[in-house]
Amino acid sequence: MRLNYFFISSLFISLLLETTIFPYPLFYIFALLFYILIPSSATVFVVFLLGIVLDALRLSAIGATPAVLILSFILILLAQKFVNLRDYKVIILFLFLGAFAYAKMFNYSSNLLSYLIPFIICEAVVFYITSKK
Repeated sequence: MRLNYFFISSLFISLLLETTIFPYPLFYIFALLFYILIPSSATVFVVFLLGIVLDALRLSAIGATPAVLILSFILILLAQKFVNLRDYKVIILFLFLGAFAYAKMFNYSSNLLSYLIPFIICEAVVFYITSKK
């Protein structure tokens, strides 16, 4: 239950950061991570509503972000048949590819290096944590 509250609060924070000071698809990343770890209809509902709020705050087409997120959720469901999505390396790869594709569709910064550096740092942190065990 605490994990749900953590992800919902991180979605709100990423929504505020993305629309005000940090033009990076944080909401998309947290929404995908939220769905990978807690795949439920409540997750889809919360992400859908917050996606509409994100579109309204960004002054973009209302419903575009939830549509892309639902398509991403469907792709995740299809990918779970072939790949173990509980492996952190696979999750980071999916998040990177999804965030970069989302950024290209919605005109965020198109610099590949600006997307690669945070995910390399995440991979290093995950590798460090898993190698300690």
